[in-house]
Order: sequence, then C-alpha cells, then structure tokens
Amino acid sequence: MGGTLWVTANNILLDTDVYIISDNIGEGIPIDSSQGEVIKHIEEMSKKFSEATGYRFFSYEDEGEIFFPFFLTQKDADNFCGAYSGKENKIFAFEILQVKGEVIIPKILDTVTTVMNAQSGDEFELNENIIKKINETMRRTNKVIIKNHRE
Repeated sequence: MGGTLWVTANNILLDTDVYIISDNIGEGIPIDSSQGEVIKHIEEMSKKFSEATGYRFFSYEDEGEIFFPFFLTQKDADNFCGAYSGKENKIFAFEILQVKGEVIIPKILDTVTTVMNAQSGDEFELNENIIKKINETMRRTNKVIIKNHRE
C-alpha cells in the first residue's frame, strides 16, 4: 500500500524514512545492574534481534492509554528510549528501525494514540480528526494529505 502522509504543521512527508522501535525490548533489567549484567543483557538482546525474522511495533501504556511512538530522526528515537528507560527505572536494549512512512499507516489506523517525536520538543499527537482523515483518504486514494488540526 503506497501512500503519502503529510503533516503541514511541521512540513513532514512520511513517505520518507521514519524511525520506529521494535517490540522486542523484553522486560529490561534494573537500572542499578552491574556493568557485567548490562553487558550480558545487551549480548542476549543482540542475539535475539539478529535471530528475529520479523518485528512488531513498540507501543507503551501511560495512565491507561496506549501510545504508538514514531520519530523523524534517530536522535529523537534515542532520546525517547532514554526517557522511557528513566521512567521505567530499567535498562532496555532498544532496537530502532528505519522504515518508510507508509509502513506505519496501518499501525496508526489501529492505535489508540499515535505520537510523532514522543518526548521531544517537536512532539505531535495524531488526534482523532487526523486519524479519521487518514482512514477516509486511504479508502479513496493512495495519497494521504493531513492539514494541521491543532487550530
């Protein structure tokens, strides 16, 4: 399914590359783990990542609401991972994947709350009106145009 998702608020074309987090992060380990435990955890998770034959999108719960984060830069994804680890008080081995924006459209349509650049100064929540517009437009064409619905 091809498609262009355009958010005019930030002039972002999601037909370009975006960054997502794989749902393979596991349970994590305590933040106060020893250096040896951290290295062991990273090695185990690296092996798990290399043996994976597919991936699912990472989502998280906050105050009873499910969020799907995606990012426009590797730096924003890295910052989110650090913030999430701090919030959970655990060390996780995150797998950040670079994908075409069109890959995330089905997940956007299927998620309670989608947040672009979560935990950054450019955070933007795709609200119900935006999701409705994506869904309607995807039915009519492969091109998805979104205007700034924050107004």
